[in-house]
Amino acid sequence: MTYSEKVEWLKRYRYAVNKVKYLWDVYWDLEKSPQNGTQAFRDTPHSGGVNNPVAEIVERLEDERQRCQSAEVDKNAIRAEIEQALETMASPFEREVLYRHYIGFQTFERIAEQKNKSVAWVKRLHTQGINDLEK
Repeated sequence: MTYSEKVEWLKRYRYAVNKVKYLWDVYWDLEKSPQNGTQAFRDTPHSGGVNNPVAEIVERLEDERQRCQSAEVDKNAIRAEIEQALETMASPFEREVLYRHYIGFQTFERIAEQKNKSVAWVKRLHTQGINDLEK
């Protein structure tokens, strides 16, 4: 993999986290939207049948919840894959920088501040870490 491909591979986790957040927002907006009436019918069994708006709402909510859960599983798998790759790195400093940046979503400035190092030092370790990363 090229340097850019490795960076994109690592960024997949951030994309997955954002997707999960978005899908749960859609779910919660749908659940609390006033036109769906789910609050009034939440504990009421539906009668099934054709053109049952409550049944349709419940079904749509269930579909959205399943999409959220599936995205959560995907996100967790991506994180595990990245963590496994990071564990194989020889340098603990490079590993920490990549972990904090791509899993912890910290900026280079924040990492430098926490490590009491310069931003240039963090960026150098980041570049070396990406080059050393075995994917």
